[in-house]
Amino acid sequence: MNHTPLPPTQPHRSPLKQRRYLLIGLLLLGVAVGLYAFLDPATYPFPRCIILAATGYRCPGCGLQRAAHALLHGHLTEAFSYNRALLFTIPLLLLYGYAELFPQRAPRLRRTLQHPLTLGLLVIAVIGWWIARNLLGW
Repeated sequence: MNHTPLPPTQPHRSPLKQRRYLLIGLLLLGVAVGLYAFLDPATYPFPRCIILAATGYRCPGCGLQRAAHALLHGHLTEAFSYNRALLFTIPLLLLYGYAELFPQRAPRLRRTLQHPLTLGLLVIAVIGWWIARNLLGW
């Protein structure tokens, strides 16, 4: 009798389950877009940054709520002024979304984005942005 272990397999999600997750995600995204399109975070009581409140220093995400509102109204310069990392964040999120939604179309991109080196560089970039925006007043 052969007692060699079977190789590990990838978790399998049924197409129906994948569609359900996609629809739930799109619904949540639609709700978020609707909230930020119609309610101005500068005047409406959205949650405030606890890091800024506690330390007086801006976190890497400070200003993203106001930037999202400005973007949804077509005010690109204003959005960029709230958080300059937005210029890199949106394309990166779109790449991640594409790679996850269509893994069979972009397997190399997906592997690259999930590689530990890529994730490490992202962590370094976020920490660098956190320091730079507080030292330079961005």
